[in-house]
Amino acid sequence: MSEQQTGGEGGQAARRLLILEDNILVARWIARRLASVAPVAVAHSMAEAEPWLAAVDQLAAAIIDIELPDGSGLDFLERLRARSPELPALILTGYRDAAFINRATALRAFYLSKDEGIVAGLLQTLESFARRAVGLDAADSAAPPGSPTPPATGEALLLEPSAGTPAAARYVHGLGLPPQQESIALCALGGVPRKQMPELLGVSEATVKWHTSKLLRSQRVPTVRALVAAIKRKVLGRPQ
Repeated sequence: MSEQQTGGEGGQAARRLLILEDNILVARWIARRLASVAPVAVAHSMAEAEPWLAAVDQLAAAIIDIELPDGSGLDFLERLRARSPELPALILTGYRDAAFINRATALRAFYLSKDEGIVAGLLQTLESFARRAVGLDAADSAAPPGSPTPPATGEALLLEPSAGTPAAARYVHGLGLPPQQESIALCALGGVPRKQMPELLGVSEATVKWHTSKLLRSQRVPTVRALVAAIKRKVLGRPQ
C-alpha cells in the first residue's frame, strides 16, 4: 500500500496518519515527528495512496501535498472527501495561490504553506494537528470552511529539490548506511546546515557530529561538501 511506520499513544494507535508527499526527505521528517502521535503511512504519489481510498476508515487524518508526480493532491483530497466527509485533512504545499486555498477550504481542509521550504515551527504545527485529529488534544480536528491557516513560525529551511528525488533516495539507501547516517546524507544533499540537523532528525548535536564523522570515513571523503559533490556526480551527473 505504502511505506508505513509504527508509533503512537494510547488506544487510537490503530488508525493511521496518511502523509502524501512526493519529496522523500520532507515526508521522512514529517513521519518521524508524527510517529509518536499515531502510526504513520507514507505515500509519495497518488498511485501509492490509492489503496487508502478503500481503507479510509483506518485513517485518523491525512496530510497531503498539492504537487504530486501523477496528479494534484487536491484531486486526491476530493476523492477522499467523497468517502469520508469528516476526515481531518491538511494541505501542505509551497503554493500560495488563492484558487488552491479556496479549493482546500471548500474541501474542509487546513492549508499550510511550506514557504518554499521547511519552517522550524512547521513540524510542531503538524504535530498539533495530528494530536487533535487522534483526540490526544481537545480541539476540533476538522477545519470548517473559512478556518484560518495554522501558523508556522521560525527560520525557513530551503531544500535543494534534488535531495528529495527518488533517484537520490535510492542511491543513498543503496549505500547500506545505518539509518542515522542515511538521514544525515540526505540532509546534506538538501543543503541543510548541520546546526539544524539535530532538530530535524530528533537527535542531539553530539549524535549528529558522531554519525557525520562515521559517514565521511565510510565513504572515504574528507568533508560533507565532498560527499554531496560525489553523490551529485553519481545521481545527477553534475560535477561540483
